[in-house]
Amino acid sequence: SSGGNNSGVQIFSSNITTIGAGTVTVTGTSGSGTFNNRGVELSSSNINVGTGTVSISGTSGAVTSSGNQGISFSSSNIVATGAAGVTLFGQGGTGGTSTNRGIDRSSSNITTAGGNVSITGFGGNSSLDSNEGIDASSSNISANGGNISIAGTAGNGTSNNTGLDLSSSNSSTSG
Repeated sequence: SSGGNNSGVQIFSSNITTIGAGTVTVTGTSGSGTFNNRGVELSSSNINVGTGTVSISGTSGAVTSSGNQGISFSSSNIVATGAAGVTLFGQGGTGGTSTNRGIDRSSSNITTAGGNVSITGFGGNSSLDSNEGIDASSSNISANGGNISIAGTAGNGTSNNTGLDLSSSNSSTSG
């Protein structure tokens, strides 16, 4: 693909719900355009599961500019009401100028009622900055009775390449 805004999977203003042990699996790989290429883009949406699992995996392709995330997750919620687990994996784009994040979460929530939460992100490499493994600003993660595992690996660039940025975020476990 050329140009920008090439997403493998886009979920906008939507609700995805399973009953019982149903699972939700989303896998996406973006095109190789110039900017804002996202493997999976989840915006203003909700994913609700009972005892099944949620698995989201996104990879951004090779790029020439900026803003290329494996998973872009904004103003959205993932809620597991049973013992379901949630797994997110993102690989940022390679090349371009900046902001090739593995997982870019903002103003979003993940909540489980007994399941584990695992979040893994790898920032892509670029010629400039902000290639975070995981940028989870203003977000909440809660595993009530489960464990939380967060692993971020920064990409290469000139500055502000952080493995994990949890600015203004909350993470909690209980049980």
